Amino acid sequence: MAKKSGLKRAAIYLRVSTADQAQRNGEPEGYSLPAQRRACRAKAESLGAEVVTEYLEPGETAKVADRPQLQALLKRVRTTHDLDYVVVYKINRLARRIRDYLDLTEAFRECGAQFVSVMEQIDDSPAGRFMEVMMAGIAEFENGQLASEVIKGSTQKASMGGTPNLAPIGYLNVKTIVDGQLIRTVEVDPERGPLVQWAFEAYATGKYGVNRLLAEVTRKGLTQRPTRTRPARPMQLSKLARMLHNRYYIGIVTYRGVEYAGKHPPLVSRELFKKVQQINRLHDLAGERHRVHHHYLKGSLFCAQCDGRMSVDQAKGRGGTYMYFFCLNRVRGGCRTSYVALEKVEDWICDHYATVQLEPERVEGIQTHLLMELETERRRTAREVKRQEARLSRLTMERGKLLDAYYAKAMPLDLFASEQERITKGIDEANEVLMLRDHEFKQTEQTITEAIELAADWGRAYREASDQTRRRMNQAFFKKFLIDFGGVARAEVTADFASMLTSDLVRRFELPEPAPGYEMQEAELVFSGVGSSKNPLVDLRGLEPLTSCLPSKRSTT
Repeated sequence: MAKKSGLKRAAIYLRVSTADQAQRNGEPEGYSLPAQRRACRAKAESLGAEVVTEYLEPGETAKVADRPQLQALLKRVRTTHDLDYVVVYKINRLARRIRDYLDLTEAFRECGAQFVSVMEQIDDSPAGRFMEVMMAGIAEFENGQLASEVIKGSTQKASMGGTPNLAPIGYLNVKTIVDGQLIRTVEVDPERGPLVQWAFEAYATGKYGVNRLLAEVTRKGLTQRPTRTRPARPMQLSKLARMLHNRYYIGIVTYRGVEYAGKHPPLVSRELFKKVQQINRLHDLAGERHRVHHHYLKGSLFCAQCDGRMSVDQAKGRGGTYMYFFCLNRVRGGCRTSYVALEKVEDWICDHYATVQLEPERVEGIQTHLLMELETERRRTAREVKRQEARLSRLTMERGKLLDAYYAKAMPLDLFASEQERITKGIDEANEVLMLRDHEFKQTEQTITEAIELAADWGRAYREASDQTRRRMNQAFFKKFLIDFGGVARAEVTADFASMLTSDLVRRFELPEPAPGYEMQEAELVFSGVGSSKNPLVDLRGLEPLTSCLPSKRSTT
């Protein structure tokens, strides 16, 4: 719509920097929205213009020009050309960067709208344009000074143990009046704090992955804090993962890369926090993914037809729920092997262990070799532990000297931050090496001890072992079991285990004698009579007796 003759038309643009300011109706120095509105309308009236619209920007910074209402104003100016004036209270309400200010005012002028500031007198004369640029430069300078003062104040607050930013979940930012002064402190959130503590304690047990932990804390009622515009919502996975790494929970405030001892009450002990980080590293090291279905054979089974990895799933039928293994390449369309009942695969692996039983003299030789390996590993671990403990002691002393130098103002903040980061990284690395060496040695010790005990009777020891022990045995001795239609077609032993065996023993472990009744044939495997949508799963005898009403032929064997 084009401009009409007669009364001129004006738009006013109003902005405050924070949502807190937008909620106040009496901000001093005329910066509240009502005060800006009154001043801008009075200015338009003095120019003989009618205010036909206003653009309100509550809680938006002027550092950037892509504010929603400002962009809406620009769009109107460029498309309708129906405004004579754009009125603001001060230049810094429009922009705090010279480049943004000049781009905006030039766009207004090109579309026939004159930019007007209530507090700064601007005209189109050369002197007026010069003053306009100077005022925009002052606004940018003031913004930089303000940011510098904010950083300086926040750094000072953090160095004294305060929390310069919003406290993480589990805490509340609290305002109190003490002797007439506003004091901002941090307190434990009585609703969320105990749940955060539980999350750390549960994860430290090693029984929870992050996905499972998220489901459990959500069930217990842990939610993100509500805001003015958004109600409380369940935590996101990424936020929970960051929470488990946040050192604020052990009483440390981190600001601009520098750590300070905080005054807020810790929710988690340093020992518990360290344990959580160890568990997290172990999960990363093992590449663990906590899925819906768990089984000790996952990761050890491969398809003998295509060498694809096998996974576990479940099917529901009229007879109940049934677990089964399947080749992942079947899902992708590259393999036609059948689904196999879980119990059948377990029996096949037990049979495989039974076929590789060793002679007594060879058992004694392997046991002697295993004991030598254990002693060698013990000495190697002790040397590494000694090195890392000396490294920790040295870095801890460096940290103390660094803090003394910083508090004595003997080094600048940026150098202090970089040195603190180097020392913290070194301490974390040393602790990680110690933790991994300890974990690896204990695993090796336990595996070798069990191997010595079971070497006399592999089949019996494996069949009577717990699921956890079976998993350790499989991972210690075999890289993979390749499953065919009738059982374990072949296997591959690990390099460490192969180094203890002669070549003929390796062949026996990898290509065992077929179990009684084993036939290399492509037998039809079906899930008989259970109403499953999965096809095929087990042999014709199925998991339940066949009857004449079943949708399959009865077995003749």
